[in-house]
Amino acid sequence: MSQGAEFVAARAALIERLAALATNDDRIAACWLQGSLADGSSDALSDVDAYLVVADDDFDAVFAERRAIVERPGRVLFLADGIIPGLSAVNAILEGPAKLDLVFEHLSRSPEVERPAVLMLADKSGLQPKLRTGWEPPLDSIAPRVRMLFSGIRQGGTWPIRLLLRGQLAMFATVELRLINENLATLMAVQVYPRLLFKNPFTMPRLLRPEQQAELEELSFAVLEAMPRRDLGALRENHLRVFDAVLREGKAALAALGLPYPGTDEGDAGLRRMYEQQWPPA
Repeated sequence: MSQGAEFVAARAALIERLAALATNDDRIAACWLQGSLADGSSDALSDVDAYLVVADDDFDAVFAERRAIVERPGRVLFLADGIIPGLSAVNAILEGPAKLDLVFEHLSRSPEVERPAVLMLADKSGLQPKLRTGWEPPLDSIAPRVRMLFSGIRQGGTWPIRLLLRGQLAMFATVELRLINENLATLMAVQVYPRLLFKNPFTMPRLLRPEQQAELEELSFAVLEAMPRRDLGALRENHLRVFDAVLREGKAALAALGLPYPGTDEGDAGLRRMYEQQWPPA
């Protein structure tokens, strides 16, 4: 069995055991999946975002047993309480391997929460018709985020020169790969579907168009190929390609959101010349 197949099998077994757990525990009113497994954007390696809805009177006792509850579906390799304020949750890795993010909710509060999508595993209280699904992130929160992102990329534009002159080659590679796979990917995502910006950063790039994914891969692998050789000339040429892509996709993303471009052609050309002229020699 391939490693990917092992992930799929472990996830399927985990989901089946979660449904059984909810069915057999009288304190649990319902269990469902959210995230990519519920909204149709999952792939073979997506993790499990599950919700356990607990009768209000039993909630404190059930949450106090959270480790024991997570151990019922499988052997726990790692478990920690969630860090999102106001959310009673645990994050776990189970033997298999399987990644589980498990949220505990009060039964009385579940109908009040707006959710993108739900895939019900067990519903012992007729809760599903009462759930408020179909929620999407507000578009008006996306424009300020994109404007801040693009401005941040531009105002920090001297970082490649400074890192290389300091001899921080590994740090350069780290930041360059993030620029490509987080920042450039985000500017591309805005043009595909703005609400992709609210996806998990590991999920968002694989929902881009094939040609966008291919460009991200090509730019990333050029960095990885040049690094072992410490080929500063190759890194410069690739960074110029990254710079051009950021300009192109940034302008398109801002235009798609009806935002003005916060730069000038003259300033863009000056930044490009800086990379060409100030880049450390090979």
